[in-house]
Amino acid sequence: MKARWREVLPTDLDKDPILLQRTEVLYATYQTVAQAAISHMNEMILQNQEMYLEG
Repeated sequence: MKARWREVLPTDLDKDPILLQRTEVLYATYQTVAQAAISHMNEMILQNQEMYLEG
């Protein structure tokens, strides 16, 4: 039997503790990676301001 795919709704997190836990882990990872990416982009811009900023 083939599993059916369905859209996950925000309210599903209230009903499914495993889904909530996995989502929290993914979000925590996202926050860490996003912050590192933003910091890296900021550093690149600061080091190469002439490429990004009009003076």
